[in-house]
Amino acid sequence: MSDTDEALSILAQALAELSGRLDAIEQTQNAVLSSINRERDVQRQTFSLLVQLLERQAASLKQIDEKVTMRRQTTVKGQVVVGRPMQPKPAPQPQNKPVAKPKTQTEPADPPPLLEPVAEPEIEQQISQAIGNISAMLKKKETRKRKG
Repeated sequence: MSDTDEALSILAQALAELSGRLDAIEQTQNAVLSSINRERDVQRQTFSLLVQLLERQAASLKQIDEKVTMRRQTTVKGQVVVGRPMQPKPAPQPQNKPVAKPKTQTEPADPPPLLEPVAEPEIEQQISQAIGNISAMLKKKETRKRKG
């Protein structure tokens, strides 16, 4: 009987050790999932800010292009022709910058499920369109410079 008791004791000790390792693995997994979720949130915010920046740059290039076109229209064969007066610039709009959230050390007991990357394709498409628009405007300007 002592051999059986000793074997049971060894098995119980091994099970307790495996249980501890399993708990450590689960904690590591939860930390990794939380980190992945935070990283995705940061990426979404970064892409959103990048899209906003590209849209602003595209709008700025469009305004510059319109001004250049208007100035060219007012000049005919070296003589200045009275054209439409330049419109005053609108007041600059304040930029709303996101406020950084304070980091908390508490982790949720049950990590949220991983979110499907729903917004990323839309953001990537917006970025591609904005880059395409800017490229088209720059090519247009280069063509005009060569002709003029």
